[in-house]
Amino acid sequence: DFFTVPPVFVSVYLNRSWLGLRFLRALRLIQFSEILQFLNILKTSNSIKLVNLLSIFISTWLTAAGFIHLVENSGDPWENFQNNQALTYWECVYLLMVTMSTVGYGDVYAKTTLGRLFMVFFILGGLAHCGLWTHHSGECFQLPEGLSAQGPG
Repeated sequence: DFFTVPPVFVSVYLNRSWLGLRFLRALRLIQFSEILQFLNILKTSNSIKLVNLLSIFISTWLTAAGFIHLVENSGDPWENFQNNQALTYWECVYLLMVTMSTVGYGDVYAKTTLGRLFMVFFILGGLAHCGLWTHHSGECFQLPEGLSAQGPG
């Protein structure tokens, strides 16, 4: 809230609109599993792990889309903000999903240098975490000791 509330008052005072850092609120989704545990919806450790993985994935996705939205709509500072493009937040969400799935249709793409640089680091970070997420999600669906797919035995 320190990064999201004060800019609203500044933009009203200056009579200007500013994209700001409101997208950082998506990071609150990381606490989703704690809320579900408090409400006694999640009870097993595997369900808690799975919801943790999903909430981290979704909050990272939405936060990164907000950063791309900010950078692409603002432009590069060394270009005097002249190379901006008007993208909606949901187009940025779509851009990141297409990029994460390695499809890359090319209908929406980053034009600014900052946006492209962020996409490179986002892809590298995604590759680094892909194995970790695969391992943890595999643990959630692992059969207990002593059981096999055919039955006990």
